[in-house]
Amino acid sequence: MKKTLLTAIICATTSACSVFAQEQAALSINGPSSWARGTKVTVAVQDKYFNLGGSYGFSYWLMVNTTVAPFLSIAGLKYFPPFNAGYNGPFPIFFDQSGVDTADLGAGPNPLRVVPDGSYHVTNITFGIANNAPVGTYTLHITTGNPRPSTQTDANFNDVPFPQISFVFNVVP
Repeated sequence: MKKTLLTAIICATTSACSVFAQEQAALSINGPSSWARGTKVTVAVQDKYFNLGGSYGFSYWLMVNTTVAPFLSIAGLKYFPPFNAGYNGPFPIFFDQSGVDTADLGAGPNPLRVVPDGSYHVTNITFGIANNAPVGTYTLHITTGNPRPSTQTDANFNDVPFPQISFVFNVVP
């Protein structure tokens, strides 16, 4: 009986450990929710990943409502260590007709190395809002599918997809 109970406990622990050891990667965007027309707004991007054995970098594209896409551009990007090598121009970066930006905003470490699992402030994105942008509430997402999947690259050079994130902002007069 004791042997059966011990075997059951070991099996349950092993199963639970493998479930909890799944690779996890996520981006989050934080910043002001009110964006005045004719101004620039900066938001911060946070990268969190666990059970990847570290990361060589990440790729992501942003997507906005098609109503506001023609009036919004990415005016600048600032990358932070350890992911300090990313897109460096030209600017502005525009959104295409489907509302997806036209440049990979991801980054990697320079020099190339594995960055340990953790949480990192990776990018500040500065958006320009046109003077004639339509007033309203809009949502900024990362892309999640082809042809521009947003992914974290693990220590084995496998791509781990980011789950969908949303950042809601209001364009105000």
